[in-house]
Amino acid sequence: MNSLLNIKDYKITLYIGVSTDEQNNMQDIYIDIEVKFKSLPDAIATDNVKDSECYAVICDRLKCLNGKKIKTIEFLANQSFLIIKKYLASHYINIHIKKRPVIDGLQGGVIFSIKEY
Repeated sequence: MNSLLNIKDYKITLYIGVSTDEQNNMQDIYIDIEVKFKSLPDAIATDNVKDSECYAVICDRLKCLNGKKIKTIEFLANQSFLIIKKYLASHYINIHIKKRPVIDGLQGGVIFSIKEY
């Protein structure tokens, strides 16, 4: 048996992009985090929050990215990954960064991922 914790669409707001317009206007970015536990969390048997990974804490760690100036989605993904990995070093992490740039005809946005598993 294995287990996953999925956090979907955690919103941060920052300056991201290469164009002058992107560099001067904050954008909402959405982060999906997947945590694959190397073993089942003890909380499945104990119902004790101390035996689980707190998803509020995971999200809170990403708040430091709000307001930053970043040029590439790849750099943002790596920074997000490093922040989460520092907290959850003993688990496997996947990070997906979603951005909706203004590009004629682009309807679904852009996603860049860093996957550890």
